[in-house]
Parts: sequence; structure tokens; C-alpha cells
Amino acid sequence: PPGNQAIRLQGPVQGFAVPSPLASPVAGDLFLRGQGMVAPLGQVRLSGTLSIRSGEPTFFDGTVNLTHRGSGVRVHIFGLQAGPTGPPAHLHYEIVSGWGAFQGATGKRAVV
Repeated sequence: PPGNQAIRLQGPVQGFAVPSPLASPVAGDLFLRGQGMVAPLGQVRLSGTLSIRSGEPTFFDGTVNLTHRGSGVRVHIFGLQAGPTGPPAHLHYEIVSGWGAFQGATGKRAVV
């Protein structure tokens, strides 16, 4: 999409998370890697980090890149979980930048 066009990222990404070697035992800093089919990008590779700060509530904050054939978007993921035994975390994403075919892309929604 040219210019500042809002896009909606939709589709599953599967992969793995490994603890950051620099993370403290209290902080849950994770490196994320994965792949999946995410519209409107297509088949993507995901890479990035996610920090989980335990407590009541538990905070989630991270940044991932979704790339496809030299194009992609950088996405900020954030949210919280009410408590250690509370409901699932409520996460959101916001596209912070794009490159290639997705230069100028914007958008934000809930992560499902």
C-alpha cells in the first residue's frame, strides 16, 4: 500500500520463543522466531523480542518484524493480564513502520 494506508494484519504465525541470555530471572525477555500466512503480506517470517514483566497485572511489551520478499512491517505488541490466575492476556498490536511494498503502512488491532 502506498502512503499512509491502514492495513489489518490477519492470520496465524507459529514458531518458538527462547529466553534472552541477558534477561534477569524476574524479567521474561524472549527472542521470538516463526513463520505463517498473514494477510495482506502473504507468507511471512517473524523475528523480534517480547518482554514479560510479572506482577499484578503482568505487562507484555515487544517489537517484531514480519517480512515477505523484501517487504514487511515492524509491529509493536503490548498488553496485560489481570493477574497470575486471571483470564488470558489481552494484547494489541500497532504497526510502527513498513518497508518495500508496505512503506507507510499503519494499523492497530487486538492480537487474537
